[in-house]
Parts: sequence; C-alpha cells; structure tokens
Amino acid sequence: MRVEIRKVEIELKRRLTEKLYDKRLDTYPPAFEITDGLRGEHLFAPSITHQHLEDIRYRLLEWHKKNGIVFSDESIETYAALRRAIAKVTKNNEALTEENLKPVWAAKNNFRASMRRDLNLLYVEEREKNIKR
Repeated sequence: MRVEIRKVEIELKRRLTEKLYDKRLDTYPPAFEITDGLRGEHLFAPSITHQHLEDIRYRLLEWHKKNGIVFSDESIETYAALRRAIAKVTKNNEALTEENLKPVWAAKNNFRASMRRDLNLLYVEEREKNIKR
C-alpha cells in the first residue's frame, strides 16, 4: 500500500512540475528578450544611457508583475539583484563606465543562468527518477 501511495505522490509531483515547466517555457523568453539589451555589446557601448537602463528595469518590473509567481527561489534572488544593480547606476546618476556597469552585466548573467536552471528542472527530476529505479 505504501508503495502505491508513493507512486501516486510521485506522479502528482511530476504533473505539477510539468505544468510549472510549461508555464516557465511560456513566460521566460520575454525576460530573455528584455535582458538582451544588457548584453555586453549593448551595455558597454558608448551610446548606452541611463534612460536605456531605466527602461529595461521598468520592463523587467512589468514582466515580473505578471510572471514572477513561476520563479524559483534562486531566480527571485537573481531578479532582485539585477534590478538593484540597475537602480544603483541609474538612481545615483553614476557615470556609465565599464567599471560601474560590470555589476549590472554580472547580475544579468546570474539572472539568465538561474532561469536556464529553472528550465532544466524537468530534466533533473527525470534523471533522479531514473536513478531511484
């Protein structure tokens, strides 16, 4: 009986994971598009402006209002760190030098990496399921 209950629990967890995964597949690509504006060739270009950074920060906020519920704990932390890094540069009107923009670039990389790990969740769970067998 315990084995059957455990199988049902595992199957239920699997279905919920698949739903979460599907939702992330729908909602994460726009975040990648938004953060494309923070890739090195854009972020470190001489034409970068405070307004450009503030626009990205605002677009991330608007995206998060609708989609933040599907974040993992790690993605929540890295998202917040990215918004803080952008805010630090824009709110203090810091010069947009490579040195001042490196934390934004690193935070963007961390955020995108955490979203990729979130999308890898299904594969990790599948590997664990096969190992337990």
